[in-house]
Amino acid sequence: MPEGSEKKLTAKQERALRSLLDGQSFADAARDCGVTPRTLFRWLQDATFAARLRDLQGRALDEAMLNLQTASTRAVATLIKNLSNENAFASNAAAVAILGNALKWRDTSDLQDRLEQLERTIAELEQGRKVKRWRA
Repeated sequence: MPEGSEKKLTAKQERALRSLLDGQSFADAARDCGVTPRTLFRWLQDATFAARLRDLQGRALDEAMLNLQTASTRAVATLIKNLSNENAFASNAAAVAILGNALKWRDTSDLQDRLEQLERTIAELEQGRKVKRWRA
């Protein structure tokens, strides 16, 4: 759809999105917004509804990743503090888990950037534009 012409979601659809993002089951999300599970399933087939759900999921994940990055700094501090503490197994295990997840996020983010560049390059090629060579 052209920009600005996207159809608006109803209040029930917005409530369903919030319920799904809050981790409710499909049936509970449908009940919460006053529709049948079949209606919710149909909404999920709607391009506008599905795009809004993906957008909200992406935003929630981005926020979680920012929190993970912040926690990584504290995790490093915990590791440094506990290097000489023989009874710090639990603290260090948590710190290592946080750092491991932060590194996975960074790798995923890098892959996402590369994928987006490839998609842009493909789109340009499909449109017959001249494309400069891209390198990772």
